[in-house]
Amino acid sequence: REVVVVDSKELLGDDDDAALQSYDAETGLPRMIRALVVSKDPRMTVVPHFFSEPECEHLIKLVEGFWMPSLVGQATYSSDEEYSKGDLQNALSSTRTSWSCMMRYSQTSVVERLEHRLSALTGLPTDNLERMNMVRYAPGELFNEHHDGKFRPTTVFVYLNDLPEGDDQGDTFFPYLGFSFRPRRGTAVMWSNVEEGAAQAQEDSRMLHAGRAPRKGVKYGVNCFFNVRRMRQVHPMASSFDPQQAAVVNVTELSRHPAASG
Repeated sequence: REVVVVDSKELLGDDDDAALQSYDAETGLPRMIRALVVSKDPRMTVVPHFFSEPECEHLIKLVEGFWMPSLVGQATYSSDEEYSKGDLQNALSSTRTSWSCMMRYSQTSVVERLEHRLSALTGLPTDNLERMNMVRYAPGELFNEHHDGKFRPTTVFVYLNDLPEGDDQGDTFFPYLGFSFRPRRGTAVMWSNVEEGAAQAQEDSRMLHAGRAPRKGVKYGVNCFFNVRRMRQVHPMASSFDPQQAAVVNVTELSRHPAASG
């Protein structure tokens, strides 16, 4: 199968340059944010500049010093009943050599804002969003072909930095679809892990993908998984936070949060 390289910078073309040069003074976000459908079946969407540059830097700094070797789930569920027992075991594996850090819900006001922005993008409740899972890939580190699972109907992966020019690896590769997504800072890639129209949730095997090893630079990203279950403990939202402000980025606020445990 021919491989199609999906580069959000190339998809936007001249509009990308215009967006980078035209930031909203109040929010710090580009004035032009677009969701680009790259596949209808299965549906895959690319959202350039979904996170702003200061937000990406904030997330990376937030987990500095808390990276742990990435783990791989060791259980397979054939029914909702089996899944409800929660017997998934995580273990180290040679198929995944990257590093990870699990963030806390609403760890900072910036994280909370991003959680609501993710909910707005997917149309799914924030209660079903798993804790944002930061990942780091140094040269040679990878995550071989895997599926995110039918109990995660939607995945959003956000790249937090660019790789050096000339590094043509470090992509997210979907072998059955022939798509290779190039890391671009702030770009989100969204896809469904289940087959549409099925009476019961069925894993869409076409969504098998791999995080391939970069050659030169270090790749940072964040996994944002929406689960079929409510994953978040119910607690009242801060009265000062308006969900409609999920896109607002107070750039001066980003440097005020000390690094916290991930």
